[in-house]
Amino acid sequence: MKKFYLFVLFSTLLSLSAYGNGVEINGIYYLLDATNLTATVTYPNETTPSWTGTTSSYTGIINIPEQVSYQGKTYTVNSIGNNAFIGSRLTSITLPNTIISIGSSAFCNHRGVTTLDLPHLQSIGNEAFRWCHTLQKVVIPESITTLGITIFQGCLYMTEIELPQNLASIPYACFNACSALTSITLPSHITSIPQECFNACVSLKSVSLPVGVTSVGLRAFKGTESIEKFFFPKNVTSLGDELFGGYAMEPYSGGAVPQYTGIHQLKYIFIDRETPPTCSGTEKDPFMRVNKNVVKLFVPVGCVEAYKAISSYADRFEGIYEFGSEASNVMDITDSTASITWFPDVRVAEYEIKLYHENVLLQQFLVNNEGQIISQQLFAPPVYRQKMDTTNSSTEYFTVSLEGLSAGSEYNYTIDGSDSQNMPVYHSEGSFITTNKQAIDHTAADDTRKQARKILRDGLLYIIRENKVYSLNGSAAADEKSK
Repeated sequence: MKKFYLFVLFSTLLSLSAYGNGVEINGIYYLLDATNLTATVTYPNETTPSWTGTTSSYTGIINIPEQVSYQGKTYTVNSIGNNAFIGSRLTSITLPNTIISIGSSAFCNHRGVTTLDLPHLQSIGNEAFRWCHTLQKVVIPESITTLGITIFQGCLYMTEIELPQNLASIPYACFNACSALTSITLPSHITSIPQECFNACVSLKSVSLPVGVTSVGLRAFKGTESIEKFFFPKNVTSLGDELFGGYAMEPYSGGAVPQYTGIHQLKYIFIDRETPPTCSGTEKDPFMRVNKNVVKLFVPVGCVEAYKAISSYADRFEGIYEFGSEASNVMDITDSTASITWFPDVRVAEYEIKLYHENVLLQQFLVNNEGQIISQQLFAPPVYRQKMDTTNSSTEYFTVSLEGLSAGSEYNYTIDGSDSQNMPVYHSEGSFITTNKQAIDHTAADDTRKQARKILRDGLLYIIRENKVYSLNGSAAADEKSK
């Protein structure tokens, strides 16, 4: 009897070793846990594959079952092992709902799969999807609280990623070189953006940092060439070196090493913190790649001098402005028309604009963060009605065109902005006076030398005719030279 058991044991070991790495069941290799009756999908190779060397030899279509049977026992398939599909050329893979973990480098350098929905996962290892070239969309369930480092680095075609709100932190270089990613929503309780998190995300146009973020790591947004405006929330206390910058060539194209430049679309940076964040890193220079002749820095009211006193800010921006400055203006005033323009604030999801005349509300309308009208209400007779351009007429400012105004009349306006949680984050107000129609008609003439022209000085509008300057009511003011 003992000899019989020894023969069975020897036969089993021989069967396992014949495959070099686990057992093969219907074309898929597994590591079996006889104690817990669980199975882990593994690679079929004799040697461990790596993303720079030997690759997993899986090809074609694979449908992983929920359970497998082997030598009279049934095992639940609950994990994808380390390196299981690294470098493989699968055209399709189906994962069962029993999978709760994906090991390190499991799909690293994989080509073929475009979408992965992982409803019951509990853990994902380091570099699990690194350089997974064909992957376009990943949905990560709420059950995931941590992610491995460089997990999505080099996913060049990934355009969508859904992160769970329960995620405790974003790992190092998580989305490095995800060059097709255009936008991302981070979990609301994230407190830090790690080093090189979005480095080389050349298509990323917007990313909203949660209000609880306190630190941003080195080169976190370097190479984000498509971002035009960026907002740092009030809790940010530390900024790493070289946060922004561009590339002189397509990053990681043909193995070429990208050359960093200051070329990008960035125009505006908001820092909603009264005390300037400290600058970490060797260079102590978060904005070393910023084009100082183009990018403007906006800080809270009364804090401009505090930022100018620190070289990391003063030396990198031609101008440092307060929130609200250059944010609103009135332009192109005539006797019956005017344009209200304002600088869009990245915090704002929706604007409410109100126009008053003699304390009477004439019009109220809502504008989205693309400068497009959402709704409007008119409270005045037709002569007072205004209309709004439905498209943003400027790349830098939103514009509201007002028509049907009364000549020589004073108007007041307010612009209030609220964020996505409907909390007020922006306010601007002002007034303007339309020109006096009679004064303009009186100065009009066939002789171009005698025709009137308008000037705006110190917030007041004047009409100039020859060497005389007229105020809005038509009375003569000082001559032009004295002005």
